[in-house]
Amino acid sequence: MIIRNARVLVGQYDLSGDHNSISVELNPAERDGTTFGHTAENLVPAMPAINVTGAGFVTLGPGEAHDVLRRNLGVADVPFTVISGDPDDGPQAIEFFKATEFTYKHGAEVNNLLAFSYTVRGRGQAPVAGRTLQLAPVVADGGGAMHDLGVLPAGQTAYAAIHVLAVTGTAPTLDVSIQTADAEDPLVLTPVAAFPQMTGPGSAFISIHGPTPAGQPWWRAMFDVGGTAPNFDLVVILGK
Repeated sequence: MIIRNARVLVGQYDLSGDHNSISVELNPAERDGTTFGHTAENLVPAMPAINVTGAGFVTLGPGEAHDVLRRNLGVADVPFTVISGDPDDGPQAIEFFKATEFTYKHGAEVNNLLAFSYTVRGRGQAPVAGRTLQLAPVVADGGGAMHDLGVLPAGQTAYAAIHVLAVTGTAPTLDVSIQTADAEDPLVLTPVAAFPQMTGPGSAFISIHGPTPAGQPWWRAMFDVGGTAPNFDLVVILGK
């Protein structure tokens, strides 16, 4: 896959335009389990770890990467999504998680562009490969595209994230639920989770604990919109 485009979403911000590189590292942390009698170091795999490194060029102003990343230093539970690839070129690679422990730096030599770089760690979950349930703006009640992701068994967990990037209208409200269905053209629909109501730019990350209803392997996002001339520019991601 040749990457011509990528989206980097941090909370309610789309920072894609400031980036020129992004890397997602997924690896299990290791703990030293060496005991008496071993003849070599014994490393034992522990919980999975998510580490993201990004870099780009500084643009000054509210909502730009320089502003957002600096303000989120040490902030926990910020939804962070990386979407690699253009949907017109085929399937996209998507990773998302709750981010914490931002580290950030910027600088440049004389006569060079002012650049930034940062690292982010995931918090409290295994790495999640996602699918986009919604990429287009939402202006009225309705449902997103259906995705056959399978039934979620008991004891397993799925995750969903929403990034509301911009909102217009008078007194706009948005309620988003995650539903499962029995078919792509469904006869049966069952709500299995819901995000907090959105009235402006913001983000949220939720867990969905199995089991989901038997015979309902299809998933989608459902939108309930209120207000006058509402328009929500958003991204909804689901993975398990």
